[in-house]
Amino acid sequence: MKDMRVLLITESYPPVLGSAGRLFSELAESLKERGCRVTVLTEIPNRYMADEGYRRRMFARETNDGIEIIRLPSFLLLRKFLPLRYLEQFLKMVEFLVAGLFMKHSKGVIIYSPPLPLAVSGILLARFYRTKAIVNIQDLYPQTPMCLGLMKNRFIIKFSQKMEKWIYENADFITVHSQGNKDYIVNKGIAPEKIWVVANWVDLKKYTPGFKKNQFREKFNLNGKFIVSFAGIMGFAQDMNEIINAAKILCEYERIFFVLAGGGVGYNSLKENAEKESLKNVLFLKHLPEKEYIELLRASDVCLVSLHKNLRTPVVPAKLQSIMAMGRPVLCSVPSTSDARTILEEVNCGIWIEPGDAEKIVEAILSLFKSPALEEMGRRGRVYAESFFNRRKSIEMYEKILSLDES
Repeated sequence: MKDMRVLLITESYPPVLGSAGRLFSELAESLKERGCRVTVLTEIPNRYMADEGYRRRMFARETNDGIEIIRLPSFLLLRKFLPLRYLEQFLKMVEFLVAGLFMKHSKGVIIYSPPLPLAVSGILLARFYRTKAIVNIQDLYPQTPMCLGLMKNRFIIKFSQKMEKWIYENADFITVHSQGNKDYIVNKGIAPEKIWVVANWVDLKKYTPGFKKNQFREKFNLNGKFIVSFAGIMGFAQDMNEIINAAKILCEYERIFFVLAGGGVGYNSLKENAEKESLKNVLFLKHLPEKEYIELLRASDVCLVSLHKNLRTPVVPAKLQSIMAMGRPVLCSVPSTSDARTILEEVNCGIWIEPGDAEKIVEAILSLFKSPALEEMGRRGRVYAESFFNRRKSIEMYEKILSLDES
């Protein structure tokens, strides 16, 4: 591993907030600590940030703790119009491919997907470098937008499915975060031995249980409240409307309070709906810096994980790992096909319900509100996280794959 040059390709990287940036930045740091020379190819941050400093920049090359980061221009205007997103993805694929051709030769290429076209760029670059491509599949595309009704054009669906199959067949290794995701890809006719289950990890030294009565509660005058929190993207896949409906029903309970922090295409409409209903038990916040995000989780009595009822893939929302590491009970409103349900019921660290029903959410919240076992639920989640969401163990698996890359 020493002096091996590794290229990481990802759409999101800090200061962008979210699971993709966090995972790949920590992967880069860990590989660098193991003696690799790491380069990250990403785009200029343009959304989901606490720091807006990059918005007017077109290109950047920087070094952060020995990691070279090359940031390419984004096609933000195209992203704002759903029919033009396919063009945006194609242009991004070409842009990353061309940029990669002018970079130093790498001995390993690791790509975060989605978007699918970036995986195409990474695989082609690996061929150019005469090395191996490792594709980290987080969300199953195009199945996810198809489930959500965001992809309806038959030609685009067919083309995307062919791209997905090409990626699976031409990647040298595929990493997924749960067994259900591996089974899905194997059912596409892909050899199981090239697919590795590598859990999305958490920095267990940083994400630790703490006192509920903390600076976050003090800042927003929430001492004495039973806080139900959601922190992350509020987009098509999360379908947060029923959470607002549940908050409306629970208005009569003075202690129960919702904190919704993040962004996404649904954020503004959710906030407007809450204001229209004059809900006094909901606080909306923009994306929080990591330190404040951790404080919010610690301040919470229950943390929400939500997915749209039509999203019938085994995806495990990355926030689940962080919540469990923090020792907080989970209210998991996801379809039964999600591996998040499997984890939750195996560990018994919260309540699972089918999504899309505000009354069921209310029932679950009241059950947790009255439960004397919240601390025990949280403790079980933390114990599980220490064993299965361990950063060192997951990085060692990537290290092993990269070593196979040299054989």
